[in-house]
Amino acid sequence: MRVKVLSVILALVAANLASASPAKPSSITWSDSTRDVYIDNELDRGAQVLTADSPSRLALISSRLDSAVVLEVA
Repeated sequence: MRVKVLSVILALVAANLASASPAKPSSITWSDSTRDVYIDNELDRGAQVLTADSPSRLALISSRLDSAVVLEVA
């Protein structure tokens, strides 16, 4: 009797753990934008500017920078 009750409890716990998967963050859709980008007062024609609506963000990618710049636009 105890084994059956324990088996049922373990089965319920296992089912609960299996259904509780970690939530995935919502994906952000980026769109390419045409912008003039100046770095150190020089026009960088190779720079890429991306925008996102939800959440409102702007990203700047350039070979002149060490890493991409992401700004939250309020």
